[in-house]
Parts: sequence; C-alpha cells; structure tokens
Amino acid sequence: MRETPRVERSELFRPEVLVYRREKSLSTAVISQSSAVKTMVWSSIGLMCLALLVLCLIRYKETNSARGILEPKSPSQKIKAPSEAIVSSIAITEGELVESGQTVMTLSTLILNGNGESSQFTNIQRLKLAQESLAKELAMDERLYKRELVRGSLSVAASEKSLSSLRLEATLLGQQEILSSNHLKSLTSLLKHSNISQSRFDRELLTHLSVERERNLVLSKINTAESEIADGLLQLDLLNLGFESKQSKVFSEGRRVAGEIRNLDQETFISIQALQGGIVASVAVEAGSPVSRGQALLTILPNQQDLKATLFVPSSVIGKIHTEQELLLGFDAFPVSEFGYTSATVVRISGATLDPRETLLPIPGLNEPVYKVIAELEKHYVEGAEVFPLVSGIQFSADFVMENLSLLEFIFRPVLQLKGKIL
Repeated sequence: MRETPRVERSELFRPEVLVYRREKSLSTAVISQSSAVKTMVWSSIGLMCLALLVLCLIRYKETNSARGILEPKSPSQKIKAPSEAIVSSIAITEGELVESGQTVMTLSTLILNGNGESSQFTNIQRLKLAQESLAKELAMDERLYKRELVRGSLSVAASEKSLSSLRLEATLLGQQEILSSNHLKSLTSLLKHSNISQSRFDRELLTHLSVERERNLVLSKINTAESEIADGLLQLDLLNLGFESKQSKVFSEGRRVAGEIRNLDQETFISIQALQGGIVASVAVEAGSPVSRGQALLTILPNQQDLKATLFVPSSVIGKIHTEQELLLGFDAFPVSEFGYTSATVVRISGATLDPRETLLPIPGLNEPVYKVIAELEKHYVEGAEVFPLVSGIQFSADFVMENLSLLEFIFRPVLQLKGKIL
C-alpha cells in the first residue's frame, strides 16, 4: 500500500471555507425597521389589555321587573264604627301624632222621635231627678238625726247630773241614818233604866224612821235615774243604727241610679280610642255625619316608619327568585334619573298565588296571578338634590337581579350557552 504524501498548509482556514464565507456575505439581505412601527405595535397591545381589563371589571346586572308598594312592618289601625250613630265630635286631625288609649272621636247614638225628643235623654233626666231627691232625703235625715242626737245627749247628761246629786244626797242620808241609829241605841239603853221618858224615845224613833224613809226614797230615785240613763244611751245607739241603716240604703240606691245613668251615657255616647300610638293617616268622616255599622272612620299608621317593600311578582318570574336576592327599586314619586335606585333584599316569598280578579290588591293594572314577596329596604330615604324620607303607600318598580356578570361574560354569553350543545 502506497502512502499519500502529506502536504503541509501554511493558512489557518482552508481556501474552500474562505470562498464560501465570502459568497454568503454577498448574498444575505439586511431588513431594517423604524421606531414608529414598534411604538404602534406595543400601543395596540396595551390598548387591547386595557379593554380586556375594563370588560372584566365593569359588572352588568340582568334584571326582571315587578310592581310593588311600601307598607309599614307593623299593621295600621283601621278603626270602624261599632254601630249606627252620628259623629258627635272629632278630636284629632290628619297627620297628628296620637298615643295609645287617646280618645280620637265620639259617636252619638241618640234616637230622636218626631218631636225631636230622645227616650234615652228623658230616662237620664228622670234618673237625675231621682238622684237629686235621694240627696235631699239624705240631707233631711241627717238634720233630723243630729237634732235627735243632741236632744238625747242632753237628756242623758241631765239624768247623769241628777244621778250624781242623788248619790251625794244618799251618801249624806246614810251617814245621818248611822248617827240616828247609834243615837237611838243609846236612848234605848237609857229607856231601859228609866233615865228618859217614853215620849222622848218615841220622838227620836220617829226621827230615825223619817231619815230611813228619806234615804230609801233617794235610793229609789237613783235607781230610776240609772234606768233613765240606760234607756237614753240605748235610744242613742238605736238612733245611730237607724241613721246608718237608712244612710246605707240611700247610698245604695244612689249608686244604682248613678250606674243606670252611666250605662245610658255609654249607650248614648261611644268613645273611639286609639289602640296604639301612631300618626293619623286619614279621617274618613266629618262631625255631624251619620255612620253605619262597620263603616271606616279613620286610619292610624304606626309611629315608627319602619317600612317593608311588598312586591307582586308574576308566576313567570317567581321561579328565578330566592331569599337574600338583591332588588333595585325605582319609586314612582322619585325619578330614577335624579334619585337613582334603592337597594333591597328579599326576605320572604309567599307560597300561594293571589288572583287580582278575586282579591283586591293595592297595585292597579295586574291581570295575571301573582306571588307576594317581602323585601327589606337598605335605607328609608332617597337622596338626590335633596333628601326625602320614604313613607307608606309609595309605589315602585322593582328590578330583580337575576345574574351579575362582567361585560366580558355578557358579550361572550351566547358562545358560553353553546356549551354542551356542540361536539
């Protein structure tokens, strides 16, 4: 095998490489771009990102509408006439604040005959005359009682004074009788010894007997005086008992007559009172006008204006409503363009329908069965150029927030709804 002779090179690169590199550099095209184009591209990209961000941040609320009215949470008082009567007086005015138990109106049930007279009024006058007669009778009995009491007391006092004198006299006669008796004993001893005569002894004996007889008479008078005093005190007790008994009877009769007068007054005049405090919303009658049984007299709203929103929702929408759902209320009395919407939250949904053809509803224009929905207001006022408090009776349109989407989701919702429909 022959060996190929080796040729030594003096260049760093082979000649073929140098020729290739020279030809390549001559055939390459150089592309150049200006700075304005780059700026435009990056600006477009930034605007697209900003638009996407705005579409994601801005929310869109899809709503359905229903009509409603503001009502107080606690029920209003609708006072009606208890019977046929005539309005005698009205003690309040519309818008006035009343307290519980306050008399707001008086009705008269007087029935007049052809002569303009009332049997009730005649009976009351008759009973009042009987009441005056009883008062006069009681006053006369009291005067007689006091006079008899004074006379009986004076008689007893005189008897007690006479008794005191008789007792003093009896005491003196008793002492005299003792002395006479002792003296008579001494004379008896002297008579036995013939120291005195019989005639003198007889005279002394007669004197002693006279003292005894006089003392016995005084004792008899004392017994009589004591009996008279006892009888006098008994008569005073009987007088007191008789007067108290008659006084009790007169008082009892007076109470009976007063009760009849009071009952007739109550039958004649009926006081209408507020069951609880509140504000008089309306007065449906005037003084002097006749009213029938069950006729509305006035309405009193609760004092605290704590309102609720009552809505009447069609059956086509009720399936999309749930508690704690957000509502947007636009009040008829306050334009949305000036006062905006007021937020509310659903708290209760009725389970039964109300047919406006069978049930009287406070919202006109309903022509299909509806469900009653109660919502809690976020605030009890509206704010525009001025602030106005909300009051019962204001009607509104409520927008139920069915979905809360971003604008991006809203734009692409038709595409998202195709999910599950295409392969």
